[in-house]
Amino acid sequence: MGENKDFYWRYQPPLDSDHAVLLSYIQDRELHPDANTREMILRAISAYYMPLALSNEGSKTAAQIEQIGIDSIFALLRQVDRICAALGLDRSKFGGIVPMGVGMWSNFGTSTAGGAFNAGLPASMPTPERQAEIEEDFDPEIWNIGGLSTHSEVFSD
Repeated sequence: MGENKDFYWRYQPPLDSDHAVLLSYIQDRELHPDANTREMILRAISAYYMPLALSNEGSKTAAQIEQIGIDSIFALLRQVDRICAALGLDRSKFGGIVPMGVGMWSNFGTSTAGGAFNAGLPASMPTPERQAEIEEDFDPEIWNIGGLSTHSEVFSD
């Protein structure tokens, strides 16, 4: 994969701040036994910024950028859905952003009762099987952010 670039980030939020609660939540291995802190942070920032960063950088083809954008949108929509489900939020308040709620992806690419193709979502979105394959093959190392490390320490004044 070539050389690695080290990224260091140090942040010391006040202990009673929302950011301290957020970062403690991300680091809680009991809540997230299948993901470490680095993976969780990379997953979040990749969904939010990766298509824009790679498009700006210019080494990917338009088709690659489009697919990365689609993957990111799926990740963000799944997160919107998780937040709505966890907090009991009414999805209809979001102007159709998440129109179908918790299994919104389950009918994409299938036939309707009359045999017609379900075109409720854009044709460029991957099928549920392809999305599962994308998620299964996700490797944060592919984004070349090697060396990113996070940890927290409590400091008193």
